[in-house]
Amino acid sequence: MRKNQLKIICFIGSLFSIVSCKQLNQTDVEKLLTKNPVTIKVHNSIKEINSISANVKVFSKFNRNTKDFEQTGEYRMAIKEIDGRICTRIDQNDTNGQKTARTIISDSKSAVIYNPFTNTVQSKFNLPEKENTALDFLTASPITGRINLEQIKKESKRLNFDMTEDSETNGLLISIPAELVKTNTGESCISAKVCLDETSETINEVELVMLQEDGSTVTSSVRSVYEEKDGELIKIGTITVIETQNPNLLSGYDDNITIYNSTDDIPEISDAEFQQLSADEEIYEIPDVIIGNPADMSEIITQIELYDYIELNAVEDSQFKLLFE
Repeated sequence: MRKNQLKIICFIGSLFSIVSCKQLNQTDVEKLLTKNPVTIKVHNSIKEINSISANVKVFSKFNRNTKDFEQTGEYRMAIKEIDGRICTRIDQNDTNGQKTARTIISDSKSAVIYNPFTNTVQSKFNLPEKENTALDFLTASPITGRINLEQIKKESKRLNFDMTEDSETNGLLISIPAELVKTNTGESCISAKVCLDETSETINEVELVMLQEDGSTVTSSVRSVYEEKDGELIKIGTITVIETQNPNLLSGYDDNITIYNSTDDIPEISDAEFQQLSADEEIYEIPDVIIGNPADMSEIITQIELYDYIELNAVEDSQFKLLFE
């Protein structure tokens, strides 16, 4: 893997140790990229990008079983700026052969759900306006992944957000007041942080820590993966890690049950014992072994989205025509 061309954005300096990157290391992503190499094709100038399209593969991993990352989804994505509107199109794959996959086209004002097999519009509706736009200045371009760094610094200072800079990594950590974070019923925000890379002017990672009604703490982090193309960093995927720490235990489990926290903890038997158990039909295969205390509902779910074929400046306006009809 060309390490200089792969950039998994996460801070590792001492100033940023509170934003954890321990659940996923660079090797995990490199393995997936080796099996699913990324192709980037540029139309016209890479310095002026107005659209992006890509095949997106979704891989998931659950820390409570012994399985490695598995592909759990795939779709086609297209994003383009048209007359100042950021238009997005998602084409789902027809994985079950029932021709039920849908195409979803949207911008900030409206959305269309379309069935490409029957050539019919299933639904068209207006999107609700944002209730709180106070944090809009922290968003990045969905096309290039770039941010307006100077505006973010200016607004963060004006709003008296806590900002920590690291001169060695050229990173900026911004803490967001919990009261500005939108929450669902029954949950509250403990903390919110945004990590920026001042060199590439991109958002590295967003971390939210939420307290649920049952006492569980859910830490969600979203990071970006970039690859260098003709001197420019191009976003080639995202890494989402959702870690739940649940203090409650399920009832009904024997307290004396043997708990294995990893496959290394499981004792091995000899070949002779295996052959005897097989002959007695007292052995069977368990394809998905659960690790840890079965009564413990704490877990870590990791999802990686990788773009396996990217085209820049190749999206036609016609792909979004249903929005304008």
